[in-house]
Amino acid sequence: KFSIAQFFRLHARQNRPRIFFAGQNDCASGNIPYDDKAKTFHSPVFASTHDALLFLDGIAAKNDWTIFYKPHPATIVNNPKVTFTLKATVVINQCDVHEIINLTDVTVTILSQTAYVALIMRKPVVMLGYTQLRYSSSTYNAFEQDDIEDTIKQAVAQGFTSEQQAHFIKHVALLSKYYLVDDLQKKDFSYRSIDKATDMLSMRNPAWLAVT
Repeated sequence: KFSIAQFFRLHARQNRPRIFFAGQNDCASGNIPYDDKAKTFHSPVFASTHDALLFLDGIAAKNDWTIFYKPHPATIVNNPKVTFTLKATVVINQCDVHEIINLTDVTVTILSQTAYVALIMRKPVVMLGYTQLRYSSSTYNAFEQDDIEDTIKQAVAQGFTSEQQAHFIKHVALLSKYYLVDDLQKKDFSYRSIDKATDMLSMRNPAWLAVT
C-alpha cells in the first residue's frame, strides 16, 4: 500500500509543476443554475467543476503539468478508488486535503473554501471564481479563460509571496472583526448588522467601500 507521498512521486512527472484542483459542491455553491446571477456573483467562466476540470486538463497537457483533482466530498458516493482520467489529470477521491496541498505547488479552485486551507499553509492559490478572497490581494485571480494559463504559470514561478501573506493576515483580521453574513437562523448570539458594520468599516478606511 502506497503512502500519499509515494503516490504523488509515482504519478507526478519528474520536476514538473503539480497543480491541485479542488472541486466544489456545485449544487450548494450558488453556481447552479448557471445563469446571469451565477456569472455575476460566483463563477464568471465555468458552469461547473467538471467544465473547469476539462479546461485545466487541456492546459496541463500543453504545459506538461500534472493536475491532481479532488472532487468535493458531497459529490463522491461511496467510491474510495483512485481513477486516472483525461490527459494530464489524476483524480483522487479519498485523500486528506492537507496532504494534497503540501505535496503540490499551486492550489486552483473556483469557489472551494479549500483556498483558505492552502493560504494558511502558505501555498499559492489561483481563484477562478468570486469568494470573500476576491479583493484580498492574497491570491492569484484569473476571472477570464484566456488569463488562466499565464496566471497558473505566475503562481508556480512566484509561489505565495510575502506581500500576499501580509494581505491574507489583514483579510483574516477583517473577517474576524467584521463578520457581515447572518443566516437568519435562531441562535444564542447575533452578528453585527450589515449597516452598522459598513459604517464602522467606512469610518476606519473609506477606501474599503470602493472594493466591497
